Amino acid sequence: SNASIYAVPRDDIYDIQAGAIKVGFYARVVLGKDTSDPQGLLILGRNKAAVKRLHEQLEVEHKQSTNFRAATAGAVVGAVSTFAGLAFA
Repeated sequence: SNASIYAVPRDDIYDIQAGAIKVGFYARVVLGKDTSDPQGLLILGRNKAAVKRLHEQLEVEHKQSTNFRAATAGAVVGAVSTFAGLAFA
């Protein structure tokens, strides 16, 4: 795949997204409806179409499931530390 999904802290997700875009990634955010959930999903990739396709797929799965985490658990990679520095890029 040309896009990956990362679970990141909800409070930092937009800063990390902005940092990723700044260094040349395409990035999309998916947040669950439960605002008390401390994590969101960040889709990153160098291929714009692949990022868009994965974002659309997650949105469909999210709408079909009442449990945000269950809908995305199989696809999430918990490699937050790799991109934590992007928030400060």
